Amino acid sequence: MLMTTFDHPGVLLANRYQLQQQIGAGAMGMIFRAYDRLTSDTVALKRVIVGSSTYNTEELRFALLREFRTLASLRHPHIISVLDYGFDSLRQPFYTMPMIDQALDVVSFARDADFDVKLRVISQLLQALAYLHRRGVLHRDLKPMNVLVDEEGTLRVVDFGLAVITESSSKSLDDLTAGTLAYMAPELYKGERLSPQADLYAVGVIAYEIFAGRHPFNVRMVGALINDVMHKTPDLSLLPDAIRPLMYTLLAKTRGERMALGSALMVREAFYHAFGLPVPRETLAVRESYLQAAAFVGREEEMRQLTVALNDAMEGKGSAWLIGGESGVGKSRVVNELRTLALVNGALVAETQSITETSSPFRLWASILRRLCLSVEPSFFTDFAVAVMRAVVPDIDKLIGGGMGELPPIVPTAPTSEDDNELPSRLLSVMTELFRRQRTNGAPQPVVVIFEDLHWASRDSVTLLSAICRVVDDLPVMIVATYRDDETPELAARMTTMRHMRLPRLSKHGIAELSESILGAAGRAPKMVDMLERETEGNAFFLVEVIRALAEEAGDISNVGISDLPERVFTGGVQKMVERRLSLIPAQMGDLLQLAAVIGRQIDLPLLRAIEPNADVDAWVAVCSEANVIDIYEGEWRFAHDKLREGVLGSIAADRRAELHGRAAAALERLREVDVDERAALDNAALLAYHYQIAGDKEKERHYLAMACDEAGRRGAYRQARMFGERAMELANAAGSVSVLWLENLNAALGRVYAGIGEYAIARGYFDRQLTHARERDNLEGIASALGSIASIAWHMGGYQESWQYANDSAALFRALNNSAGVAWAVDTLSSVARWMGDYDLSRRYAEEALALHMQNGNPYGVSEAHHSLGVVAQMMGDNDRASAHFHESLRLMREIGTTPRSLHQLLNSLATVERTKGNYAEARRYYEESLTIARENDNQRMEANIQANLGKIALFEHQYAEARRRVEASLAIAQAIHYKRTVVFGNELSGTLALELGMIDDAERHYQEALTIALEIGERHVIAMLIKCLGDAAAARGDLSAAWGKYRDALGMLNEIKVKPLVYMVLIAMARTLVLSGDAQKIALADGIERLILSLPNLNAEIQSAAAQLREDMDMRGGVSAAVELESGDAGVNGLIADILAGRVGG
Repeated sequence: MLMTTFDHPGVLLANRYQLQQQIGAGAMGMIFRAYDRLTSDTVALKRVIVGSSTYNTEELRFALLREFRTLASLRHPHIISVLDYGFDSLRQPFYTMPMIDQALDVVSFARDADFDVKLRVISQLLQALAYLHRRGVLHRDLKPMNVLVDEEGTLRVVDFGLAVITESSSKSLDDLTAGTLAYMAPELYKGERLSPQADLYAVGVIAYEIFAGRHPFNVRMVGALINDVMHKTPDLSLLPDAIRPLMYTLLAKTRGERMALGSALMVREAFYHAFGLPVPRETLAVRESYLQAAAFVGREEEMRQLTVALNDAMEGKGSAWLIGGESGVGKSRVVNELRTLALVNGALVAETQSITETSSPFRLWASILRRLCLSVEPSFFTDFAVAVMRAVVPDIDKLIGGGMGELPPIVPTAPTSEDDNELPSRLLSVMTELFRRQRTNGAPQPVVVIFEDLHWASRDSVTLLSAICRVVDDLPVMIVATYRDDETPELAARMTTMRHMRLPRLSKHGIAELSESILGAAGRAPKMVDMLERETEGNAFFLVEVIRALAEEAGDISNVGISDLPERVFTGGVQKMVERRLSLIPAQMGDLLQLAAVIGRQIDLPLLRAIEPNADVDAWVAVCSEANVIDIYEGEWRFAHDKLREGVLGSIAADRRAELHGRAAAALERLREVDVDERAALDNAALLAYHYQIAGDKEKERHYLAMACDEAGRRGAYRQARMFGERAMELANAAGSVSVLWLENLNAALGRVYAGIGEYAIARGYFDRQLTHARERDNLEGIASALGSIASIAWHMGGYQESWQYANDSAALFRALNNSAGVAWAVDTLSSVARWMGDYDLSRRYAEEALALHMQNGNPYGVSEAHHSLGVVAQMMGDNDRASAHFHESLRLMREIGTTPRSLHQLLNSLATVERTKGNYAEARRYYEESLTIARENDNQRMEANIQANLGKIALFEHQYAEARRRVEASLAIAQAIHYKRTVVFGNELSGTLALELGMIDDAERHYQEALTIALEIGERHVIAMLIKCLGDAAAARGDLSAAWGKYRDALGMLNEIKVKPLVYMVLIAMARTLVLSGDAQKIALADGIERLILSLPNLNAEIQSAAAQLREDMDMRGGVSAAVELESGDAGVNGLIADILAGRVGG
């Protein structure tokens, strides 16, 4: 066989398996020892080489499809398990198996062994063949090196090659070369088709070698070997007398003679009968192999729909499916069939399953991310992408090789967040890009993602899934999720982005097909089908359980249906079924079974060993696996069905359960200390809190809840962080005596959580308490941090003077502590406050300092944000070219290192504002539309509401009133539906301005008043002041200049108090327009003086300059100014004017 470049050790296969060394070869391929990057396990990988001349035929493609389906379903104690399978980049098939180290081939193991060992391994080999033949599989390459015995004496048949499905095979030896000549049946040399009797012939040769000590024919020369096989009778005198007749028939020259022996099970019985020994009863594991191998039936229409969807995904047209059905109806079988079909068609398959236990909010996504990381372009792994994924997959650096950057902390700093949860937003951005950039051999890689048991997923995981489903239409991605619709019927209503499919119970025809696949012809007997329908009503899980019970009663699965059937199998329904299965576990292993159940559906073997270091956990796994209480899923042990775990939990008394949870928690703590890097801190803390809660240890529950709150908050999982933190605080209040350090840290964590969701007043309370506790401990770092957090909250709430003071104090402390990252954070806030207070030079200097510090600290996220801040300052100063340069540098960095949709949205809005200020409305609209696309792809309704309002504002500037109304109404509809008050205020303000321009003064006042009412609830003072100014504009339009002046004066007083200079200037210009509207020459002269005073000020933004120009135009329309009023220039002049207005010395 020629070795290709893909066969050399070191080659990476399917982006997952690193070939290490060749350990075997045959006519159809090679076997390698390989390293699995995903699981870090060593596996045996079989590469099957299919000739190019026949590979493209439709017949062989279907044969491969059937073969892989069968290999994946084989579950027998004497047959090697197939762990994974698929096609490489050349579309050549491969599959992986567990690596059996230090194994011997069956002949080497048994040739010199005792008689009972010889008979036992031959019996096990025949049991394995019987199972394969019942499943319609021929081994085709049976020889000693493919029948291995491990160190414990367990036989396993390995290396099937591509066995041919008997029900459709018509291939001859010439067509399908395989096998080793020394073990090939005589008829195969004549070109006859393969059959079960060919496998039995190979068993005969192996048995001869075991009992006689040598091969029955001359194997030194191929010609002599072929002649002997075709014509020579082996020397039977070397065999025990008792089995000579049996061996003569097994080694017969024609298939017809061997057919007289019957099936492999009948040959097994013949060996025991020949020696005068009783045939051992069928072991539980062997019986389970038939039950687990039940055929897939009754889902033709469902599979037709899913197959069409898969074909569409392969062509780049993705879809998402939600499959519902009751427990046990067969949802897992459907997705297993889809998995096989997807792999055969060249798709990558990533799977995950929800669990009920408390854990990190996105644990469901961990295995998906891990799998997809192995097949993405290397350029995908920016610092940002890796840092985001690390929040869900802690060992991401090990998986992809090499450490990357850290995720920037999520802190309540400016600008205002548009999202109430950062981590989902970041994950959505990364996941979408991860799907887009899947590659195989340089071409786009179709992907199928399977979520099982979605009904147990966290709200965050489900929300993320729903958002991702929105963007798969134009991707080669198919998403399939299953859930129990009888327990969570409301889930379907939430998943509006998925197509729904419901699995009914099996029909009577389906019951008959399933029964026959397990029992053979007896399974189709009318009495059997009637009884199964009566007992199970078509639930597939119950049906298999009923047959299991019948097999136990009959002693052998082959005896089911021979004797009379009972009227009823279970009088207690599913509960009795579960109890019966669990009763197969010996009482002495009950403790481990209960521990496993309280830990969760996944079997945590390291934790079990830590809890019970003296227990034989491996033996427990073997017994539970043999009883089918646990099974393997994605390389991990789990309870085979949730009903089984529920059955164990239901049998545990409350005090006993508390004890078990306490033991689990204590062991988990020990593991955490030893192997903290392997387990996510959030998972650990949350799970420990969960275990200690049930154990009744409130002190430790509180301790770990606080840790979980802090970790979840730092990652942006605010909903779960709030739940953890509030419970921890509740326990602390009940306890009475808690350490000041603990309270300081928890208040800080809860402050960050409430700031993250926009509850600033509540956040302020927590940060104030953090500051109090930090001062109690004289903790300077804690004091500086609390001051910085309070500064940010005050900024958000419009308390600019207060924010300025706190940020200054925070910066001073951080400087004294030589904490440059803390200084950068504080001066970021100072820059924002200075900007809002109109001191643009100072704002720029702080932003430049922040930029320098972020560059010094190697923080590219901070550098990007600093450029954004500098851009906003330049924009406010009217330097649009400099603003645009900073914004584009920030955008370049964002695209290079990755960013969140929120950050990109804010930057695009800033770019749009620059263009809008220049009057480039088309370019501004382009930026807003791009941002709108991002919002919709990410299902971010807050962002969409804000953008619609901004698009409405552009339309208003262009006097496109119908478009402006449409956009603003769309914005308000979204904002009101999701209770997003800030944009409700913005939308009503725009609606008022639109109404005012159209002369609808009553409508304008109504909208302004609605906006003001909500703004008063939020508490943002500059917004309140500007809405009062808007009410003044409405009064002026009505001609009530006195009322207008009063509103303007109230607004001016508020804005002067909080020192927001740009808005102060806007109100002064509005007041000057009122003076012009009065028609009084002296007042017009004062207006002229106000206009000249404001234009003499430095760093005016474009909006102020435009308003001043409009004021000058109004004065000119009234004939100009007859006499000038000279006002003192600069800030002194402004302050004097404001003082006179507020004191009533200057009036309208």
